[in-house]
Amino acid sequence: MFRSVLVLLAALVHLCTGESVTFPSGEVLNSVDDVPDAYVSAINTSSLLFDSEGLDSVSLSVYVPVSRWKSPDQRYFRANPTFIACLQNTSTALSGEEKPIEIAEGYRIASDSPSSDALTTGEAAVVRFTNATAGMTVNDIVRVAIQQCVPVFEDVQRNIGITVTDDTVLIQMRPDDGSDLGFESDWWTYLDSAYDLATTPTCEEDTALSANGDKYPSTATSAEAEVGAIDSAITRDSEDFRQLVQYPASHILFADEESSSSWCGAEGASCNPCASHPVGFTPSQRCADRVMSKRLYTALLRVDKHVRAQLNARLRITEAWDEPHSGAADGDQAENSLHNEGRAAKLELSGSSDLTSLAKYCICADIDYVEHKGTYLFVAVQKQEGYLSNYIEFDNEALVPVLPPSSNTDTYDVSDVYTRAYLFDSDGKEDKYLCDDATIGDFKDPDERYFRLDPTLVKCYQAISTRDNKYNNGAARRKIVVNVGYRSTPAQSNEYGINDPRYNTFNRGYAMQLSYEDGVDTETYNPARLATIAASQCGKLFKTAGVSIGLGLYTDSIFVDMRNEQELWVETSDALPADTSEDEWFDKTDEYVFASEEDRIIEPDDPVSACLDFIAPEKQSSDFEHPSSAKRRKKRTANDVCTPSSSTTHCSQTAAHRDNEVSHVMSMVVRKYLEGDLEDRLRAALRGCTGACGTCMEGSIWDEKVRNCNNFMHWVPFNLGNNETDVTNIHPRNNLELKAYACHPGHCIIEAPLFSLLVQSVDERYRPDPAQSAEQELYSSEQNPLPIMDLLYKLYAMHARGQVNVWVATEEEINSLESSLQVAMVYNKDVTGVTIYVTNPDVVADVETAARKFVEDWATSACTEHTRDTIAPLTVEAAPAAKRRRSPEYDLRDQLLEREQKWEERWMQSKLRSGGGM
Repeated sequence: MFRSVLVLLAALVHLCTGESVTFPSGEVLNSVDDVPDAYVSAINTSSLLFDSEGLDSVSLSVYVPVSRWKSPDQRYFRANPTFIACLQNTSTALSGEEKPIEIAEGYRIASDSPSSDALTTGEAAVVRFTNATAGMTVNDIVRVAIQQCVPVFEDVQRNIGITVTDDTVLIQMRPDDGSDLGFESDWWTYLDSAYDLATTPTCEEDTALSANGDKYPSTATSAEAEVGAIDSAITRDSEDFRQLVQYPASHILFADEESSSSWCGAEGASCNPCASHPVGFTPSQRCADRVMSKRLYTALLRVDKHVRAQLNARLRITEAWDEPHSGAADGDQAENSLHNEGRAAKLELSGSSDLTSLAKYCICADIDYVEHKGTYLFVAVQKQEGYLSNYIEFDNEALVPVLPPSSNTDTYDVSDVYTRAYLFDSDGKEDKYLCDDATIGDFKDPDERYFRLDPTLVKCYQAISTRDNKYNNGAARRKIVVNVGYRSTPAQSNEYGINDPRYNTFNRGYAMQLSYEDGVDTETYNPARLATIAASQCGKLFKTAGVSIGLGLYTDSIFVDMRNEQELWVETSDALPADTSEDEWFDKTDEYVFASEEDRIIEPDDPVSACLDFIAPEKQSSDFEHPSSAKRRKKRTANDVCTPSSSTTHCSQTAAHRDNEVSHVMSMVVRKYLEGDLEDRLRAALRGCTGACGTCMEGSIWDEKVRNCNNFMHWVPFNLGNNETDVTNIHPRNNLELKAYACHPGHCIIEAPLFSLLVQSVDERYRPDPAQSAEQELYSSEQNPLPIMDLLYKLYAMHARGQVNVWVATEEEINSLESSLQVAMVYNKDVTGVTIYVTNPDVVADVETAARKFVEDWATSACTEHTRDTIAPLTVEAAPAAKRRRSPEYDLRDQLLEREQKWEERWMQSKLRSGGGM
């Protein structure tokens, strides 16, 4: 009910400027500057004049279309969004009671002969029931209008006026000239339901303040230290008085001690009695004891509900906002009292003495400071913008947005053309940590009390600090210093010119200038390092928040801010890392930002473990040497899936066949020119690869196969053929349909000379009984698995350059290519990007999810001693239409691949052709 009026307050500001007005419907209308004489209001008004031309279908609110509001014979109309909100709220509430109303008369000019001069203001309307039936009376309209309009009018310090006829009700927002309330005294009872919470809030607080001097929080040294001291006393004639609110209902009792004084506020000003209800809502009519800040007001509504529901008693306020009166020329409270800003109150109970329960209800109601004073409670709240506790969550602290004193508006004002962070109060809070490594004092302007700050910027700071100290190996943490955080608008203007990329950033709460603390090793810990960390850590944080990063590299610091479009800059070439050009720095930093946004930053959780026993992928070279695996003993159990063994019937039966394969492959290898002892090394490696035999894809037998096969493929002078840029295509080895996509017109693994050299051996079969036709795989996964194809795919990925295309049809297929993808994206520094094409459009999302999960895992587990700077960019999309072209060499390779899949079918067909039985 109360939060909505904040929009209306903003609209009233526009009314003063005469530029534009925002109505409850969200429509923004421009006012007419030159008001024709016919449209001059007969009564003082704050409304503006608008042109209805082209607004036939426009509504000022859901209930108030322009066509119904304005005079049917006039082009122009007056309207005030606060009053329109009153009408809308009244209509909505009555519709909920199934008593809909309509506008009988809206805005009228004098020549229309309106039923009341008030209608010429644009701040009044005559309403009636749309279809009056038995049981409906105009008092229903009066009741609801008071309940709905008084809270709205009170927030802008205007009175309500109501005039009733037999079938109509004139609702008026009284002129802003101190006009009295315009309704009957017994209608005050209608207000009680408007200021009564529908339900009793829950309260499970255990804190007990049972004795004089007990306080909450127990660690508070004073109320002012807990909620912030006052800026200055608010007086009835100050602009800040309009930010306070008056409680008008009768549920809460008030002492009203000042009403007996001869003057209140200033000599000659009358005192308004308000024990039962206030005399009105204009600043001069408000009752001091009923006036308080909006945060205190909202909290006391909750406390009042608890007291009536739980204690069957009444809450009594003996003091809230304080002002001078004839009995105390300087006021009842000290000059620096929180009462002077309406942020403190003295509470008693009528009908109960249970102050312990009252204190508990105050704590549950979000009152920031509660102190037991023996016969009453003293309570105080922090500053807050608006009625609701809109806590803004930082990592380690929640802060409430505030408004600065009106006298300091220019200090904290930010032009409407800029977005800005919320404003917060730092008083008494400078030592509070917003995140693990920075306090409010680190970020705020040292010369000002209030500050703007966006939580995302603080998250960025903490991410930089955490990353910089992530691999400290137990050394003391380095402090990242916030040289400049928030700056007031005057300070910002004085320190940064309009051509500085930092102009109008610090005062919006979106920027920080960072450096290392003094005493660090500047060869390692310098602004260039900080800039790289900032790009890699904050890119995604800012993107998630809907903004981009601004990053400036300076000789002694870096600048980071949140802005609409990404911008990178260097103060001077002296700030650049050694042997790095400005363009190179831009390109590298931009890639870090992009990689951060896509979770492609490589940061292993444990860099030592990530590199333990890690064998880095390398390109072909006769100097390559696959390291021997560290010997690790493992006690086998009955649950082990496979027990490695080379003493099997299969191994003894296939020894001669394996020797033949070694001889066959070497016969093709020796046709090449082989320097030095390379032939001997190749032959030994091949014997340990295709010449070896043993079960299981783990254990020492397997490790030796991997070592020898990997050495052979790196040494042998048969290349991969994909060294040109943007030609590499990868597809699952057993999906022949995808070959048409991958190999035509690009390059794929079956075109690699190394593939042709080894594939026949991998595919080879033998007959255990030469007299029988049944064939078995020479290198079956159960009897004698070979690592050749997996190593071949990874080596092929390591030789790729530029863009790499991957072709799959299912999620299972992308899973089978994980190791090849990892080599291309994490360890191959020549790859610029990977695109996964999915031939089945229905599983594109599933494939992308699986691939993104790979990237997420690699980012936290890769060995940074050998990786790229960032994981290569990844795109996943539906495959385009295949461009299929055939050639004899493709057919031959197809046959080699098909042979592995269809050997049983071939054997049966051969038996049929020979006339044999089965």
